[in-house]
Amino acid sequence: MPVLRREAMMKELTIIRSGSMHEAPKERICVCHITSRCNLGCSYCISHSILNTVQWSREVFFRNLDWIKSDGRTTSLMFFGGEPFIHPDLLDAVAKCKAEMSCRLSAMSNIVVPLNYLQRLYDIDPDFLTMVSVHFEKINIPKFLEKAAFLASRNKPTKFKLMLHPQFRAEAHTVYDELLKLTPSSNINCSMIRFPEDKYDHFASTYNQEDWDFMNRINADEPRKDCFVEFCDADGKTYIVNDKYESILEKGLLHFGDMLCTVDAYKCIIDTTGNARMHVCRRQPKTFGEPLYTDTPVPCRRKNCYCGGHVEMPKFRAPMVDFEHAGTPSPASLSLSLDSIHVENQDGKYTYFLKEE
Repeated sequence: MPVLRREAMMKELTIIRSGSMHEAPKERICVCHITSRCNLGCSYCISHSILNTVQWSREVFFRNLDWIKSDGRTTSLMFFGGEPFIHPDLLDAVAKCKAEMSCRLSAMSNIVVPLNYLQRLYDIDPDFLTMVSVHFEKINIPKFLEKAAFLASRNKPTKFKLMLHPQFRAEAHTVYDELLKLTPSSNINCSMIRFPEDKYDHFASTYNQEDWDFMNRINADEPRKDCFVEFCDADGKTYIVNDKYESILEKGLLHFGDMLCTVDAYKCIIDTTGNARMHVCRRQPKTFGEPLYTDTPVPCRRKNCYCGGHVEMPKFRAPMVDFEHAGTPSPASLSLSLDSIHVENQDGKYTYFLKEE
């Protein structure tokens, strides 16, 4: 993002909070983190410290599936890693779920497995949904496209998420063009890799305008996701900007460190330890026990940590406000357009100014 110098007398602003509204759950999702093993080991992975450290045993795997069955509320069951397709008991687990439960089954995978593994999986469950996370550092494009073609032809089309990295732009563009020959553009989306040196904060400055345009073009068919950013000035007057998530992110207004962790009302998490965790935060002590579904998201008590797990917005800087109103902008805030905010970036430190009221 180019550094633009502000005009004299511009009013400096402080971000109070940023976020999106919580929506009523449409289904009950159970996410099973069955392994921390991965068969890629990308150099930029933000989870290096926990890779290849723990994996569910067959006993733990089936015990948790029995609990999900007895609980009876799960409508969608997702297998997560690491790389879930390298767990030795996954195919047997899928067969057990198909025989004993009626919930939908899915997994997030890099599909760096033999084609016949995918064929066996879909013989067991023809409606299985594979959400493919496409990383380009170690990709074998012909082999990937062979498996992508198989998945794109299934009854329930596969979703492909391109993980854009500035060092592998050519590979991302090539794969995107080839995927368009296999599946509608609505089945493809794109995210930018966050780097360890600035994770949970701003994207690395190595992304250029071509990268933003590429991501926005791919995500054009995605449902619009609106966010808000609320500011205050030195006099305590507050301002609010509402716009698309991608536009606010590109402008430099949305920081990953400003997000608030929650226990999703519609989701329960079973950790790689095999135990359920009542909170998604990796840094605060977790409460383990039977998986629970709650009707209200539970805010993080730490409020100021940088979470490496699932995140929801908003998270607050100052002043801290009552969590009862956590997802709602202040009604007295003056509404602004995104262009009304001037952003300056000096060595990674961002400051904000009001162009005009």
